[in-house]
Amino acid sequence: MNEMLTGNIFVITSHVLLAAFGALARQLHTMDKTPLKAAEYISGCVIAAFMGLIMFFVTEHFTLNQNLAYAAAGICGWVGPQLMDNLSRLVLNLAGIDFRDEGDKG
Repeated sequence: MNEMLTGNIFVITSHVLLAAFGALARQLHTMDKTPLKAAEYISGCVIAAFMGLIMFFVTEHFTLNQNLAYAAAGICGWVGPQLMDNLSRLVLNLAGIDFRDEGDKG
């Protein structure tokens, strides 16, 4: 296994959990506007955790301050699903692929 992964398992786990907590905070923030659905909450947390993992690798690559890295993971958790949607659209547009998901409005 990669040395970076084995040496930083606590840091990686904390990034993932912090991002999932960011998703929970967003769900609680928007709960009064839309009812909380279990499937949306779970998928939001999974996407946020994935974004936290990605953010760990990005911040490790650029050797950012650990506090800044944790802040970035939390922010990624807050905007995880929306950020993934926008990034995937950007990549598909750059690749010249016209792909619309059933839930896409634009």
